[in-house]
Amino acid sequence: MFQVVTSNQQNTKNKVIHEIKKSNKVDKAHEWQLKYYMYVFKQHGIDGVKGILEYPLLRKTQEVILTDIDREEIQTIAEEITNVISQEQCPPVTKKGICKNCSYFEFCYINEMEEEE
Repeated sequence: MFQVVTSNQQNTKNKVIHEIKKSNKVDKAHEWQLKYYMYVFKQHGIDGVKGILEYPLLRKTQEVILTDIDREEIQTIAEEITNVISQEQCPPVTKKGICKNCSYFEFCYINEMEEEE
């Protein structure tokens, strides 16, 4: 299972993970990122962790709760990721507009970038 967690702020005394987004739009992925952090804390025996998602540019703050359904979804996604990683060949590239701004763009498009050179 993937265990890397880095967030903007963690208040271990009050069991709060505070994630600050510099984006000017709310994104469901931001919520799921925070839910994953909460999931990892739970996996390490830290119960009752709350999440706060803050968008300073929008002057918006959102409390995030990790439900049992969310935990099941994270486990399913983790299993799917593990299946992809264990394959000998990468899955075919699915070209989507969102990919251009993704942090992992190079992982998916490395062959296409090499062919252009």
